[in-house]
Amino acid sequence: MKKIIYLATIILLNFVSTSFSQSQVLFNKSNNESFVVEYGNTNTPKDLILKKMASATRKAPRNTQFSFSYTQEARIIRRGASLEVGIVLKNMNLRGDKFYKGFDLTSYLFPAEVVFSANLVDVKSNKVIKKYNNAHVKLKAPNYEILLKQEADTAPQRQYKIVNISKKFQYTQASWQKINQKIKLIDAYIAGNKDLKIRNKKMARIAYENATLTENYMYIDSIPYYKEQVLNNEQTIRSIRSQAYFRELNIAQNDPRQLKQKIQKLEQYNRQLDGLVKSLENNLYILYYNRGMVEMKARAEMRAEQSFMDSKRVNPTFAPTNYQLAKIQYNRRNYRQSLNILYYILEELRPEPVVRKLSNGLAENIHREYIRIARNASNIKNYGGAIEFLDQAAEICVRLPAVYCSQNLDTEYVRAVEGELNLYLHDADRSIEGGYLLDAENSLSEAEAFRFRFSKYLPDNKLIDQRWLRIFYDYISRGDELYSAMDYKGAVREYRNAKRICTKQITINCSQTLDNSLKKAKMGVYGQMVNEVEMSYLEGTNLNLTEKKLEQAEAYRRVNNLPENTKAKRLFREIKQAKYNNLISDGIALKNSSKLALALQKFDQAIEIEKTYQVPKDENLDNLIRETVLILIDQKIAEGEKNVEKNNLVRAKSYYVDAIKLQRKYNLLNDRATIGKINALQEKIFAQECANVQRSADEMYSKAVNYIFQKQFIVADQMLNKAINLIELNSVCELNSDKPVRKKTEISDAVMYQKELVAAGKAVKSGTYQVAVDKKMAATTYYEEYNIGRFGLTNTDLFSFAASRNEDFMLFTANYYIRTEEYRQSLAMLIELKNKGYSKYKTKKTQQIVASQLAKLDYSPSASYKEKIAIYTQNNRWFKAFQKSYKAQWKKQ
Repeated sequence: MKKIIYLATIILLNFVSTSFSQSQVLFNKSNNESFVVEYGNTNTPKDLILKKMASATRKAPRNTQFSFSYTQEARIIRRGASLEVGIVLKNMNLRGDKFYKGFDLTSYLFPAEVVFSANLVDVKSNKVIKKYNNAHVKLKAPNYEILLKQEADTAPQRQYKIVNISKKFQYTQASWQKINQKIKLIDAYIAGNKDLKIRNKKMARIAYENATLTENYMYIDSIPYYKEQVLNNEQTIRSIRSQAYFRELNIAQNDPRQLKQKIQKLEQYNRQLDGLVKSLENNLYILYYNRGMVEMKARAEMRAEQSFMDSKRVNPTFAPTNYQLAKIQYNRRNYRQSLNILYYILEELRPEPVVRKLSNGLAENIHREYIRIARNASNIKNYGGAIEFLDQAAEICVRLPAVYCSQNLDTEYVRAVEGELNLYLHDADRSIEGGYLLDAENSLSEAEAFRFRFSKYLPDNKLIDQRWLRIFYDYISRGDELYSAMDYKGAVREYRNAKRICTKQITINCSQTLDNSLKKAKMGVYGQMVNEVEMSYLEGTNLNLTEKKLEQAEAYRRVNNLPENTKAKRLFREIKQAKYNNLISDGIALKNSSKLALALQKFDQAIEIEKTYQVPKDENLDNLIRETVLILIDQKIAEGEKNVEKNNLVRAKSYYVDAIKLQRKYNLLNDRATIGKINALQEKIFAQECANVQRSADEMYSKAVNYIFQKQFIVADQMLNKAINLIELNSVCELNSDKPVRKKTEISDAVMYQKELVAAGKAVKSGTYQVAVDKKMAATTYYEEYNIGRFGLTNTDLFSFAASRNEDFMLFTANYYIRTEEYRQSLAMLIELKNKGYSKYKTKKTQQIVASQLAKLDYSPSASYKEKIAIYTQNNRWFKAFQKSYKAQWKKQ
């Protein structure tokens, strides 16, 4: 039985499979057709394409055309109860003007779409079953399928055919843009090829010119041009390689203008030219040197010098170049410049033996020239100029030992040095004869310095010493004359000049007679100064000026260690006494005009003179000082009291301190009247300070009461503390603090409650959320235990507290409600978070836990979880995690 069923099943399956897979070709007809694309003198995409193609061949658009041929296959296939009707164009071929500047554009020239019509006809009745009219079809390679339709086969025995097939091929704007873009790439390719051709031609010309150069220095002027060409070539190659056509035209396979070969050729040229430039630059200083040598042979010294300077600029240490520059300076008789260059070559460089020998020889020539020039200078008595040139000649001998130094050097030195020394001495003699002794000293000092410098050639100093001795005696003689004429200051000056000379010159002895004459002259100066003081004092015009003159006279006496003048002693005492009397008189006048402070200063200055110079004391001075001080203290106290009344205690204390200072300075500590007045001012200041403290404490208390009215108990408590502290800090005032203390006790419970709330808020801000919850719960407990409501304060629950804080704390509170199994409160908090726009992804885990617990509580076989979810979430997608978790838990029950 089982075998029969198995065989029947196999037969049935084979029948079904055969029935579904069978297909019948009812119609299949192939035609070979072609289509010519011609110019129509319009702005249609077709004519635009033909115009563009014509531009590449230099033909008129009307003479430009291309055609494409194809095989049209029309077929009808019966597949079960339906017909598959299809028309396909195969084997597309294109002939004609299809090349644009060497590129085959066949794939771009096929039409973009076809508009066709055809009829599906019953063969037997020749009746049209279906018309396909004006259908627009996009042509797509490789098989251009223009029709593929499924039609119902209502008569399985019927035969069909496709007739009246007509087609109109069209080019679209998109196809024109596509081929135009391709043509632009080709044009850019052609332009790039042109650039490469020009650059290769230029490089070939440069290579030819280089091959014809006979001397390497001829490259010099071309180096900047070569460098520019190398850079331009690199930019051209880089630009072409970066162009779109280089990538998109596939020139690796189709390169009609051999662009890649031109690039390779230009790169080869560029490598050669770049190598040449680098070689030239590395040897540029030699090129300049060679050019300079050629120009020297041609007697073009100026141009040669410029070439050598260019060589030195490139390589300052190239010795041959430096030698040629030294030689040019020598030829121009610029010996110093030439010599400096030679020093540089021989002392700092390491020249080759030939250059060293030439440089030493040139230095020797300069040495001989310097001696010759010095001889000529001495002949015209220009000894200083001669010495300068001889010094330079001698310098050569010292710095360049290889140079042979002529013995004429010493001979010319002796001649020039003796001549120069005689000039100094002649100047000194003329100054002595004319009485210009300081000028003579200067000339002799210069002569001495000159002789010391050239002691090798001037060993004897007699001539100079003789003239110093003559000046010395001239100074003494002039001093004696001035002393006789009672011009003591002039005499002192001349004697000092003589003293200076004999002190400096070891060949001249300073005599006791000179010292005695100098002291006598100084005594004369001192006596004259004292006489001037006496005249000034007797005139009585300006006592201070007279005193200053006397001080100057005494200072002069002390500096010069002179005996004191009896007249000066007398004048000193009389001047101090007069000044003492004047100060007292001035003080009395100031006292009488109520300028007490200034009067006191005058009296103090008089006391100072009295103590310092033992001037006889004025019997009324002490009483004058006492009277003035007492009045001044009374004024200070009066001003202090006025400021106490104005409550300006800082100013009042300042006057109090001034009064104390006066009392102590002028020894009035035992004066009862003064003591009483000062103490009275002190008591008034103290009383006002205590009154100020009381007033400040009362103001603080009033502010605290106002804060209590506003239910700001913490601030009120702080203000009460300030009032209590202020009273305690000023305990000497013995003020009463009971009132603020009582009020502080009354509000202490409210203060404690608000502090707990503040602590909870700070914990939220710092991110310690568990502490915040604990503080809030503690505040709630405290509120209930201590009946905080009696203060007019209302306690909020944890939910309201959290809802007024940041979203992260709200989420923490939602999780806190999960731990305390208050799931609906947790859900309510999640709803608040949703309303505030909080991220649902951050609440995903919380939603899942709350949903799962609520599903357990809500489950009932007769209830619908969908209704519950709708009630809880209003089907809002924000609660997606809640909805999925609630549903899953519900179905587990």
